[in-house]
Amino acid sequence: MVRRGTRRRRPAPAVADRLRAVPGTAPLPGRRDAGARLARPDAASTPWADAAALHISPQLRRTGSYERRGKPRKVEDRQQARRLLAESAAKQAAEIAAARARLATDGITTLSGLGELDPVSFRLFLQLLGDALATWRHGMTHTTATSNDGSMEIRLTALPDGPTTEIRTPVGTFRGPDR
Repeated sequence: MVRRGTRRRRPAPAVADRLRAVPGTAPLPGRRDAGARLARPDAASTPWADAAALHISPQLRRTGSYERRGKPRKVEDRQQARRLLAESAAKQAAEIAAARARLATDGITTLSGLGELDPVSFRLFLQLLGDALATWRHGMTHTTATSNDGSMEIRLTALPDGPTTEIRTPVGTFRGPDR
């Protein structure tokens, strides 16, 4: 009687012949079975035509992939991550809506008339101001820019005396010409 797992498996003669025929492999010392040792790889500068052939495992060639052994991974529950993402998006949308309401004016106002801005309002203001100033050229007296979604518009007009203004935020003070 042969016990399971005690019998030594040897490769089929055709497989052993193929292993012996692979260039750059040699049998391991003290073993006559299919064990093989790969030679050193070719240098990176070796042309493909001169390099040793790349041998692909029969399983990979047959199936196109190596199967992972063992149990399949558990499907992760992403409900909490989705909930956190939705909460974050809702919070950001509320902050931006409040910033838009804070920056909205009923008519003409100077930059100095904006008063102190919270960080979200200031970031939105800087985006609009940067877009408007990007179109400002020497000799111009006014320019207009709109937000990416078109919901806000800023109109800059140069003041004749060109005073300097300050806009305070919790993280610092913004100084520049009043418009």
